[in-house]
Amino acid sequence: MGKMEKGSWKIIFWSIILTFITSFATMALGNLLFHTGFVENSNAVHTGPILARIQHLVLLSISLIGEELITASVAFPLYHLLAEKMSSKQAWIIAGLISAILFGLMHLKIYHGNLYQCIVVIGLTRLPFNYAWRKTNSLWGGIIGHIIYDLVIFIPAMFIV
Repeated sequence: MGKMEKGSWKIIFWSIILTFITSFATMALGNLLFHTGFVENSNAVHTGPILARIQHLVLLSISLIGEELITASVAFPLYHLLAEKMSSKQAWIIAGLISAILFGLMHLKIYHGNLYQCIVVIGLTRLPFNYAWRKTNSLWGGIIGHIIYDLVIFIPAMFIV
């Protein structure tokens, strides 16, 4: 949770772009291979008065910080454990993959048990945010990227009829 390194905004920007690319690519691949529709996040779209929608966005942003902290609480201890047995790079890749998969599994209820969507589309496409942690030397890199990414997706769904 320390201060991000100089130039971190570039890393955050590219992590968001890469997350969009991998998200759309994995959705297209899922449709091609499995002919599955994707379940809409039942918590994402909120209707009602504008103030309630804004409140929902604020609460969403706070919950995203929690998601990052939970994911990091898996990734970092696992990384340190694995780094004793293998190279730092290999340990980071494995810890990142496992924590990303667990991150995706946290969304099973919201996406009604759609394993492909949760593990691949939600889980693995969060890897750029894990990378942002490492390159910015702060969890804030992933937190900021994750919040901006989700707001770009949810704001149109909440405010454009």
